[in-house]
Amino acid sequence: MIGHLVVLPDHRTAAGAGHLARCLSLAGAWIRAGGSADAPLLDAAPLWASRYVDAGLRSCDEPPAWTVLDDYRADTDVQRRHRDDGVGRLAVIDDHGLLAPYEADLVIDQNIGAAVAPPSAAGCRYAMLRPEFAAARRRGIRDVADRARTVVVSLGGSPSAATKSFAGRVVDLLLSRGFNVDVLSGATDVAERMLAADIALAASGSTAYELACVGTPAILMSVAQNQEPVGNRLAGAGAAQYLGRVDELEPTQVAAVIDQLAGDATTRRALAGTGRRLIDGRGADRAVARLRSIELQLDDAGPADAERYWQWANDADVRAASFHPDPIPWDDHQRWFRSRVESADSLLFVARSGGDPIGQIRFDRDGDRAVIAFSLDRAARGAGLGAPLLLAGLDAMRSRWPGSRAIGVVRSNNIASRRSFELAGFDTARQPTDEIVEYHDAGVGA
Repeated sequence: MIGHLVVLPDHRTAAGAGHLARCLSLAGAWIRAGGSADAPLLDAAPLWASRYVDAGLRSCDEPPAWTVLDDYRADTDVQRRHRDDGVGRLAVIDDHGLLAPYEADLVIDQNIGAAVAPPSAAGCRYAMLRPEFAAARRRGIRDVADRARTVVVSLGGSPSAATKSFAGRVVDLLLSRGFNVDVLSGATDVAERMLAADIALAASGSTAYELACVGTPAILMSVAQNQEPVGNRLAGAGAAQYLGRVDELEPTQVAAVIDQLAGDATTRRALAGTGRRLIDGRGADRAVARLRSIELQLDDAGPADAERYWQWANDADVRAASFHPDPIPWDDHQRWFRSRVESADSLLFVARSGGDPIGQIRFDRDGDRAVIAFSLDRAARGAGLGAPLLLAGLDAMRSRWPGSRAIGVVRSNNIASRRSFELAGFDTARQPTDEIVEYHDAGVGA
């Protein structure tokens, strides 16, 4: 059991739909990981309240392990008041540093290029999308037609009257040019309709990440100031085309860009591929792993831990997954352990949860590379602790060796370790042989 999570999204302002959606995604991922969750302040948003109930959120008398604030009004003073009220650990979901300085145990900024000082979950790998987007993505990449015919239009949860009017004029122009146009407004099958479209015209907020996940080539406009960085950065990464602020555009200009992209299958294919590589739909699960990593305690391993390390290393499953599967003699292990503990180029940690040892993680430095080895105690396996252990280890390694880049090398048939590295946000760097996969730490803000 991983405890109780309380999410407090903004649900009373025009920006609330995005906050409600990502808190729902985070809470759902927390429940799937084995915890319980609640959103106690949704009385003014009955439609969303029913979605939260459908996702399994329930009120609970248990004190929260975490309280999550996702509200642009939750400035430093508000955060401090929540901490003083004893809400468990406090996480803040923010965009582009709006709420800094922080009084939180963790800051989550799901935006591409986000730069938040640790402890943080920063970058678009943490884009918290609802499960249906990952499900739509898994059905594969659709064929890219020589000429695009269907355009989906999505301008966010609460577009202004001016934005709606602008979009209406663009839609009329597209219809006059023979396009099929699907306008998303209050739809429940959003992922399916995005997946069915050849091109999207969208606001460059959370919708942009949804489109990237399912691989729909997107033309983006910002309908709010905080959307401009997202549009610019996605365009810079080659994952979308960005036109700028909606109040500085003309409908004819937007329709012309859509028309041009409709005839350019090569560019549409490239946009779709880059978007899918950036956003895989697992951001909410990664955010949960990051929350759980904060709960782990990492202690430097010392001589008293030699036998515990030896028992973990000689576990049958650990040996079977290692590159050298033979059992390790105690005398060999003692010499090895002593040399590693005394080396300035090795970091060895014992991980604890609630005071109980649950595994180990170590880093061996070679230049600016830090090669990772980790394992979980048999009693701790199957609880989703691999990725949290990796993330906690990265925090510790970066604090000791600033500038080092972590590398993981695992056997290709070691599915559990591979899943842990991927959920912790590592990139698959290369597969030098059929039996070996190498992972690289993606870094902050990726």
